[in-house]
Amino acid sequence: MRSLQTTTRRKFRSRHNYCQEKFPAIQKRTLGTDNPTLKTETSGDVIDFYGSCDENQTGKDQQWEQQLEQQHRYQSGYED
Repeated sequence: MRSLQTTTRRKFRSRHNYCQEKFPAIQKRTLGTDNPTLKTETSGDVIDFYGSCDENQTGKDQQWEQQLEQQHRYQSGYED
């Protein structure tokens, strides 16, 4: 797994533990597994996250959000 220090860009937005973070998305084949892995920085697939400064980039909530996003993209691709 890549170092979080090299893949995260964080801007603190307030004194209330609220941040904007940009980090690579999780590799599709590792979503929902016990070992989710971030894509490379050069993939261009970036998550622009606004929320708690202690967000886990590969945690269950990020996995769920990214799986949901993939489902929406898939469905949108087949709608008229």
